[in-house]
Amino acid sequence: MTATDIKAQYKGRIFYGWFMLPIAVIAQICTGPGQSYGLTHFYSSFETGLSLSNSQITGAYMCGTLLGCVPLAFVGGLIDRRGIRRTMAQVVVLFGIACFFASQITGLFSLFLAFLFLRMLGQASLSLCAANILPMWFRQKLGIATGIKNQAFPLSLLIVPQFIQFIILEMGWRNAFMTLGVLVWVILLPILATVFKNSPEDNGEHQDGELPQTADESAALSDLSLTLEEARKERSYWILLTLNGIWGMVSTAIIFCAVPLIKNKGFEADVVNHMFTTFAFSSAVALFLGGILVNRIPLHFMMSVALGAMTVGTIFVLVADSEMHIIGYALSFGGGQGLLSTLNAVIWVRYFGRDHLGSIRGRSWRAAVAGSALGPFVMGVAKDWYGTYQFPLSVFACLMGLCALTILLATAPVKNH
Repeated sequence: MTATDIKAQYKGRIFYGWFMLPIAVIAQICTGPGQSYGLTHFYSSFETGLSLSNSQITGAYMCGTLLGCVPLAFVGGLIDRRGIRRTMAQVVVLFGIACFFASQITGLFSLFLAFLFLRMLGQASLSLCAANILPMWFRQKLGIATGIKNQAFPLSLLIVPQFIQFIILEMGWRNAFMTLGVLVWVILLPILATVFKNSPEDNGEHQDGELPQTADESAALSDLSLTLEEARKERSYWILLTLNGIWGMVSTAIIFCAVPLIKNKGFEADVVNHMFTTFAFSSAVALFLGGILVNRIPLHFMMSVALGAMTVGTIFVLVADSEMHIIGYALSFGGGQGLLSTLNAVIWVRYFGRDHLGSIRGRSWRAAVAGSALGPFVMGVAKDWYGTYQFPLSVFACLMGLCALTILLATAPVKNH
């Protein structure tokens, strides 16, 4: 077949990756029942309905999340071997069951198990599947696609917390969990059964919708692709891994404890909704801008800027004595996190390739989930011991500032493997 024939065959054809983009958005939104911003609205119900202390709730959250991140390396391997579609279908079925189980908790141990399953299947496994969809379909256009896809985060912040708060008030927290489980099944399973495809090759296409290349052209254009063992030899791998852990710890600590934290600072509970709305807006803008800039500015430089903004946001929470400080946190931390989310989605495939992306990102996701387990527990213990969150917030600000400097050393691997 001549080049002219190939162009004629592909002329007017819409690249299927653009249909996969909204699926990635929907999948990420559906992780909400396992995310800290979704679970925070159940905090008061656990505290009063189960007669548990702050340390007990956050301790159960920490243990459940830590154990929940252990299977991520296995899930990443399944994605590499069996594809995202089959792996995600299994995760979605189990995640719905986990929501049903959470509706039946009666004490501290069953709360720990609920956190274990919700975090392992929603915040960890389903998020990992959703994060790996677009790198399979896009290369040069990955930044733009990721910037659009990552609007799922601010959309989740706008939709999920308020929806969960509404159904808790309308039907109680137990029925709310059951409703969330049914919704996850109804939304995702039909999509996976009908329109989802693992990669452009499954649809007779190539990344970015490019025309097929000759063997020589493909070899010349092939991206760097490292195995997990090769990636572990790179300095950037360990810096990014550590960053994911600290980022997960600080972000989750503040968001999961948002309601008691805001009250501890002397503000009314509705300030939390204002904070989430501002956070969502700031994140949305930064996510979109990040998608435009990823092909123009070195990724590790932009990550340093994002982490600097998140450091400033943490300081705003630390010194907060007015609602404007809380809004300042939402603007700076939300913007920094939005930018960092786009960069983090792109940098792994740019640095290490897509052939073993599931295994490599499975480890990074495990670090992020482990960090997200530790942060809320530290906050809960500090509250019970000192009656305030000031000490952990001071530590978090220092760690974020250190990350902003260290990430400058995370340069791209050289293609010599």
